[in-house]
Amino acid sequence: MPSAPIPSFPWSGTTPGSAGPYSAAQFAAFIAGLYNRQADAAEQGVAPWSGLSPSAQLGLLVGYGFDVSALASPNMSVNIGPGAASVNGTWVNNIGTTYNLAIASNVSGNPRIDTIVLHADYTAQTIVATVLQGTPGGAPTPPALTQSTLIWEIPLADIAVANGAASITQANITPRQVPINAPDGVYMLVKNNSGATLQTGDVVVWDNTTQQGVKTSTTQNDPTVAGVMIGRTTATKLGLMVVKGVAWVHVNGAVSNGQLLSQSTTAAQAVPSNLNAGLGVFAYAMSAVAGAGLMPAYVDASQIAQSNIQYLSTTFNSSYRAAGRVYQNTGTDYSLAVATTWTTVDATNFAITLTPTGSRVVVQANFSMDGTSTCDVDFDVLNSVSGNRSQAGNIGTLRVLFGTSFAPVLGQVVTTEFTGLTPGTPVTFSLQYFLNSGTAKIRRNGYPTFMTAHEF
Repeated sequence: MPSAPIPSFPWSGTTPGSAGPYSAAQFAAFIAGLYNRQADAAEQGVAPWSGLSPSAQLGLLVGYGFDVSALASPNMSVNIGPGAASVNGTWVNNIGTTYNLAIASNVSGNPRIDTIVLHADYTAQTIVATVLQGTPGGAPTPPALTQSTLIWEIPLADIAVANGAASITQANITPRQVPINAPDGVYMLVKNNSGATLQTGDVVVWDNTTQQGVKTSTTQNDPTVAGVMIGRTTATKLGLMVVKGVAWVHVNGAVSNGQLLSQSTTAAQAVPSNLNAGLGVFAYAMSAVAGAGLMPAYVDASQIAQSNIQYLSTTFNSSYRAAGRVYQNTGTDYSLAVATTWTTVDATNFAITLTPTGSRVVVQANFSMDGTSTCDVDFDVLNSVSGNRSQAGNIGTLRVLFGTSFAPVLGQVVTTEFTGLTPGTPVTFSLQYFLNSGTAKIRRNGYPTFMTAHEF
């Protein structure tokens, strides 16, 4: 036997069965269900590009609609652009009108954060864009949204209003829209484990201490970047993250169009990568910005593991080929004389310069040697920046000790690890020796002699 009729709509007429009339609540539930909420209801609403002409969509590639922007000649007001949204299931569609909202002056002595919202009034049956004024304070927070049976608000942007501000610039505006029908890409719910509020464009890395957890990082080129956040997510709450797709990205300085982005040393912010393509790269800049702030970028954090593997494999080859390997096994041997202090073997040929992207590099010197008398010699690698050799806990020196003259000894290897390096600062690694007695030489004619430097 079939079940009793399951509520459904629309049908023609008002009878029989589930035919109308239909209520506003049914339509609101339909819209809310159609556009699946990806996070807290307070953060939902904007439907990118819905109902807009192609020309109107051009400015909305990243902002998703109902963009809040500063005026061309900034003053104490902001503009709200066209867009479409679901406000708790009630549809609002602005095709071409730009609304201007005044921002109240602030002479409180402290900064303030105001929030631009779409405000649905169920008594008046209207939706308007309006400003919720925040409370000034040393560390201000945005005002609370009202979401009740009579009033429902969704956020569009936060406005940072400094004490004594004379104008609102784009740098003072932080988008808050969260799309209900997100454009092509990969989005997921994540838990904010950063200990602070995350906002649109903040770069986050995975946090394996909890399921679906993310946090911020201050490690440049961090290879665990998970994506960038959308909207405003307070600590311990669930929020929406872009893994792959077009999004705002928070950068800590100037960026040129087309540059690759990686995690910077500033929490939640990206920086142009110091690599052409490599470790930690997760986004491509789609425009240029003159300083710190939000910029549109194509994010693909899903490819970061593959990029890291590619980077490590190509770096191993290119680093020593370009800067330190002795290619030909011919030429004058490197003669070692008695030296009671550490002495460089050959700073021109038997050395390698590398600009590290992380803080750890392992250097390996490979050579053959012989001698004509008793020999007691130590070998190690010098770090030109810190001068460290065989740091505590690192792989140590090689000591060669012979009592008589000796024939060529093949396959001598010195491996030294360096930690605490500064990413982006070039450092030269050179082979050094300490000859206690006797004479010896490193053979070149017919014997493999080279150095490599490799990041892990």
